[in-house]
Amino acid sequence: MEIDILYDISCPEIDAVPLREALETALRSGGETDVELSVSLVNDETIQDLSRRYLDKDAPTDVLSFPQRDEFDRTSRHLGDIVISADTARRQAASAGHSVQEEVHYLAEHGLLHLLGFEHHGAGHEEWNRAAIRFGLSHHVIDLERTE
Repeated sequence: MEIDILYDISCPEIDAVPLREALETALRSGGETDVELSVSLVNDETIQDLSRRYLDKDAPTDVLSFPQRDEFDRTSRHLGDIVISADTARRQAASAGHSVQEEVHYLAEHGLLHLLGFEHHGAGHEEWNRAAIRFGLSHHVIDLERTE
């Protein structure tokens, strides 16, 4: 298993070691041990540019996932890339009343579920919830009654 944490912005409050360990634990829980992925920490400007280019949304967001596997080829070791806006993570952490490290962990795990092919929009709720539990990420389970 190989997880690269890349800093494109200064993030002294975000420690790569526990972030990598959290992702490794989730992957092991789900039986995905022969994989690689990268997590990039960027600023709002960079993530807004990526969002505009790849999602046609001209606004910063908290996390983007760029899967390299698809439903037809599950053999690739490289799951893909997760991009997290450290700027947005800082704001969201302050609003939620927890640390930036905790927020980045949450966003990275969310991105990981997307790299693994799971969606939480539309009809994907149940599959998303099963995957969150399988990978030991029960805090990502969506309360369907609250969202409908």
